[in-house]
Amino acid sequence: MNDVIKITDKKILREVKRRNALFKKASLAEKRVLIAKDVLEQLRKGKINPSRGVFVNSHLFNEDILNQNKDKSLQHALLEKNANCECCAQGALFLSCTLYNNKVQLSDFSYDDDGKYISNSIGHAIYRNFKIANGLNRIFTRRQLVLIEIAFERGAGYFDWDRSSQLKIPVTLVEKAIEFCNKYYIRENHRVSDGFQADKNRKDAMVAIMKNIIKNNGTFIP
Repeated sequence: MNDVIKITDKKILREVKRRNALFKKASLAEKRVLIAKDVLEQLRKGKINPSRGVFVNSHLFNEDILNQNKDKSLQHALLEKNANCECCAQGALFLSCTLYNNKVQLSDFSYDDDGKYISNSIGHAIYRNFKIANGLNRIFTRRQLVLIEIAFERGAGYFDWDRSSQLKIPVTLVEKAIEFCNKYYIRENHRVSDGFQADKNRKDAMVAIMKNIIKNNGTFIP
């Protein structure tokens, strides 16, 4: 099967050029607002499906597609293939940052010897302060990214109480971040058999986080 991604649509190429130029001239705070607004746009389009417990996953990371498109940019692939991605809050920021900052290749994602999907963990890179190709953890501070993830995962994700403590994030801030999204997930706890309700709760939580970033000029304030 031919899964080669061919970037031929002139409209898409113009959109890539527009996004890159807009992002390049923006200040750091403006970049954060652009990214948060783009997450909301991708949520409206159904291209981002909020998911707890996963940074980023997509059909684009299918082994056949990866093998045939290792030199293609993820930005182009996301626009050309109209990809649908499962993301946590950090993953959503990562994707929208990539849609503005064309620095990530599909070759950055791979499979292990057992055919299980792996990627350079966004959370691990943030935790260790490793460089992320699209500059996400240079545009947002580490503390901001951690608080955003704590809010979305309610402190039960990669950035749990132990890692938050190791990064010297004040307990009061962690508690505020958890409380920020609690009102959305309380409904999920009472209706765990209702998949639609659970999906809506995660979406509502992600929307609230992004709107908070926009309202506060690029800073998440739980």
